Order: sequence, then structure tokens, then C-alpha cells
Amino acid sequence: IASLEASCQNGDLAVVVTEDGEAMVKVVYFKGEELQLVSTNPAYPERRLARKDVLHLHPVIYIRIGRL
Repeated sequence: IASLEASCQNGDLAVVVTEDGEAMVKVVYFKGEELQLVSTNPAYPERRLARKDVLHLHPVIYIRIGRL
């Protein structure tokens, strides 16, 4: 679950939606005018995006692991 009201802080796991409509969940680090996006899955490489290219950035506030 992501918060639409909380601010995303450096090192937060967050839902990121780009201007192109791509949505992802990444660990976010603020680097000047860029965002460094790090996957929790090592199979996916780190990405960098300009802040202006990010439409939504919402911190994840709850994760449920396991069966319902």
C-alpha cells in the first residue's frame, strides 16, 4: 500500500510513475535533479531518471508477505 499524502524520503521504497506511464516499485535516492532508482531484485539494474520525468512518487507504507 502506498501513501498518496506522505512525502517520499531518501531510501524509501516507493511507487514511481513516469511521464510515459511506466509504473514501478523501487528504492529511491535523491541525487540533485535526478532520482536513483534501485530494485530490490538484483536481476534488475539501477536506473536514473530526471525528477521532471516523474509524474507520481509515493512511499510504500505497508507490505504483506505471504498468503491471504
